[in-house]
Amino acid sequence: MEQVMGAGVALCGEFFVQNWAPDGQLKWAVREKNLVVNAGITKMLQVLFAGCAVVSTWYVGLAGSSLTAASGDTMASHAGWTEISGYGTATRAVFVDVISGKAVTNSASTVAYAINTANTIGGAFLASTNNKGGSTGTLLCVVTFTAGDKAATAGDTLTVTYSFSAADA
Repeated sequence: MEQVMGAGVALCGEFFVQNWAPDGQLKWAVREKNLVVNAGITKMLQVLFAGCAVVSTWYVGLAGSSLTAASGDTMASHAGWTEISGYGTATRAVFVDVISGKAVTNSASTVAYAINTANTIGGAFLASTNNKGGSTGTLLCVVTFTAGDKAATAGDTLTVTYSFSAADA
């Protein structure tokens, strides 16, 4: 396929994760661009061009230590990472999005996880199902904390903001 300048679309996603101590003090913050996995790209193309069902709700998940994301990762198979479950809700949190211009974000409704047991956080992801620890649905994207894993202890609150934008390439 011949490439033509300005004849493409650049997609960019970014997670912003913050860890707040019980006293309200910021313990750490990570802002990282994510990897949109093959399954996520395929889902976007299916919706745009093949009339496939739209994912009406996405969910934010937290990934454990030593995360190694790969473009071939899916919810059913992601050998380089595991999902953590040491937070107070029974399911993954809803990504409440707002679309404006050429971007979507949950900055007006940030996801908050009340940590109930010590965890090591290596990243985060977006999935089409809310089943914490589940292996069904579509994995859209995953982020690896490139500066290394981060600790979260019982009583902490993790907030997650996700933004995804598109621009003419």
